[in-house]
Amino acid sequence: MKIGTQACCSIEIEWEHNHSVATLEASNFSSLSQECTEKVLQLFEKGHTPAMARQQYLKDLKDSCEDELDFHRKKANRAIMPRRRDFSYLYSQFGKDRYGGQGVLMYERLAEKLVQYQAENPEATTCHQIYEGVGKPLIIAIVTPLMNRVHKEVQQSGELVFVDATSNTEEHNLKVFVMCTHSVSGALPLGIFITSDEQESTLKQGFEMLRSRLPQHAFNGRGPEQGPQVILTDNCKEERNALKSVWPSCVLLLCIFHMLQQVWRWLHEGSHNINQSDRPHILNLFKKSLYAQTKQDFDNCFSALLNDDQCKRYPNLLSYLHNLFKDKEAFALCFRTELPVRGNHTNNFAEAQFLVLKDVILRRTKEYNVVGLLDKLTIDLEDHYKNKLLSIADGSYDGLYRHRFMGKGKDGSTGFKVPDKKQLDTYLSTVRDFGNNIFKVGSASDTSQSYTVDMSLGVCSCQTGKDGTPCKHQYVLWMANVAHCINFIPVTNPDSRQKLAWIALGKTLPVDSYNALRSCDVGGQKELAQGDGLPSEASTIMGTTHCSTPVEIENPDSPAVIETAEHLLQTSCMQILQKLQTTRDLNLAKGIVKFSKRVESLSSARAMQSNLVSALYNFGASEIKKTGMGKKIKVQPNRKRKTGNGSRQAVPKGRPVQLHEPKRKRTHTFTTAVQSNINTSKKSGTHTMQSKTKHLKRKK
Repeated sequence: MKIGTQACCSIEIEWEHNHSVATLEASNFSSLSQECTEKVLQLFEKGHTPAMARQQYLKDLKDSCEDELDFHRKKANRAIMPRRRDFSYLYSQFGKDRYGGQGVLMYERLAEKLVQYQAENPEATTCHQIYEGVGKPLIIAIVTPLMNRVHKEVQQSGELVFVDATSNTEEHNLKVFVMCTHSVSGALPLGIFITSDEQESTLKQGFEMLRSRLPQHAFNGRGPEQGPQVILTDNCKEERNALKSVWPSCVLLLCIFHMLQQVWRWLHEGSHNINQSDRPHILNLFKKSLYAQTKQDFDNCFSALLNDDQCKRYPNLLSYLHNLFKDKEAFALCFRTELPVRGNHTNNFAEAQFLVLKDVILRRTKEYNVVGLLDKLTIDLEDHYKNKLLSIADGSYDGLYRHRFMGKGKDGSTGFKVPDKKQLDTYLSTVRDFGNNIFKVGSASDTSQSYTVDMSLGVCSCQTGKDGTPCKHQYVLWMANVAHCINFIPVTNPDSRQKLAWIALGKTLPVDSYNALRSCDVGGQKELAQGDGLPSEASTIMGTTHCSTPVEIENPDSPAVIETAEHLLQTSCMQILQKLQTTRDLNLAKGIVKFSKRVESLSSARAMQSNLVSALYNFGASEIKKTGMGKKIKVQPNRKRKTGNGSRQAVPKGRPVQLHEPKRKRTHTFTTAVQSNINTSKKSGTHTMQSKTKHLKRKK
């Protein structure tokens, strides 16, 4: 029928489908229900991507079904279970509504988000510049309330600051720069800014914008204009030049790990024509100069490097080393002895924050855009730091945050070796108090030598602790509860624990809430009970230090042993009784009842005396025995050796496989790469600062 016709007609519609409506496939074309859409949007609110949201939705749907047939029926219904394209469409709509999409509306939503954030957090300061082309890049500077409090209360914020950048956090590949410092609770943030590129002019503008947002008490009272004493970075020319122009009075140091990695990659660059067998030798010579203890040793080691026969064969290598020598004060450890680096010579604190951001906060997925990334940085990452601080304040932390300073020689750790009981007694017997938290501690190896320890500043006159690194002399005073130190967790210092809570929240509970769980006054000093909130390593030493000194029996066969045994038996029983009265532990009481019954049975007249002697010798042996310290038999002595395949896999027969072994990925471990004489993997990729990967670019 034509539209323009004047004829009258009637139309009858018969609602009959030309297909079956009772099949599962027909339910695929149902419309999305409002309830279904809301559930999907809630998953997006929690940070799920379309794929993750679909997996979670399927799991929740299956849990709500009576059986698998019910799940089979509901899964086919689009009104109950959306299709994959529905998740993608809803995610794009969710991004447009909440984050402004990927276009111009995104910048409008960004400005609104920053205004809203500052209105909800009056202590926070923000500043931003909208992207308008090459000459005007995107820059966002943020100082959160927690960062403000870290600047004010954390002493290390004025001493040493770590600066590093990461990318691949959202769809536009923006660069996120993190400025942080170290503390007993790990790294704490001082400022964050985001840029659209890594040019030197952009970074300079970003650091200036961040400096303008810092409070007047920034860097522990030094002020935003003066900056910290030391800034530690990797070898990025653009970043270091920008920092030097913004804070000219700061000392810029280089991460020693990145320096060694840079030299190793330079040696492996094919265009430099360095013989493969010469590369480890050259790196070891450079490493010796880097770790030299004195300036004279550094000059001697570097001179030996330049005059080495293998190095002289490569003029380009000598030119490269001469250029590195110009920055010797930035990477050589001998030039840092007077700087408050506190044993931090690598950028690990900043690198760890990027692992937290990408693994924990972003869950290895890119954020929708910069507006979504801003939410993650100001809310989720902020909560991560709050939880770290509160775990120290309330004593619920799970491990020793500065384990790398304890146990020298174990698992590649550095620092001091934890003193044993005999050394602890020697140290404590030589302690002299001069007031104002200044002490003199004698040396365990040389009785004529002693060291001055300032526990307020966390420094010691010994070789290890003179730059603020935790040393065993500070550790002894802290562990014996003689004085508190900023280098160690404030286990028994309620004021310090309350301060950590204030840094996290801006408000605290009464100071009595932060007292240690168990403490007692011994000899005028407040000592810790065993396991009182300390890590397992420190708690074990703590318990062995404050117990009475074991009685050494010179002649076990003399009659005086009987009197000594009587005294020790009374003392041991009294200790068990005090433990029961203090803890009121029901399980301990049951154990004592069982112990008394066995003593009664073994000490009866009809029992053999040798059984009682054996029981006393073996009492508690398995509980206090140190495992894993000696040699072990790898297998049972009577173990039957298995032959053949053990029914686990097919026995290879026929001709050997002629296929080439697939090329494996290069290791991320620098030590393994040097030992294997192979190049390290490009874990950072070429999207990082161009000056970092300049030597990796090949001529076309």
